[in-house]
Amino acid sequence: ENQSLKSSGSEALLAAQWRQRYEGCLSEKDDLQCRLQIEVEKAEIMADQRRKVDSGKFEMKYRDLKESFRLYRKKAKEIFEAQQRGDVGLVSIA
Repeated sequence: ENQSLKSSGSEALLAAQWRQRYEGCLSEKDDLQCRLQIEVEKAEIMADQRRKVDSGKFEMKYRDLKESFRLYRKKAKEIFEAQQRGDVGLVSIA
């Protein structure tokens, strides 16, 4: 195709065809870049939402653990104080 256009002396037509191909490729590239950017933004939003959900789960587990440890310390303190007073028989371990 290029040879036939060059041989007939229509370089302007050849240049126009290449320009058209270039513009088509450039347009396709721009479209793909926009679509990629949209997908990246969607992925970031989903990752943020996932992090929020995960942090909520960990927050609840942390609070439960903290409360359990607080109760453990309270019970240990009661036992220790009972031992100091000599009330070993009255300490209930429950």
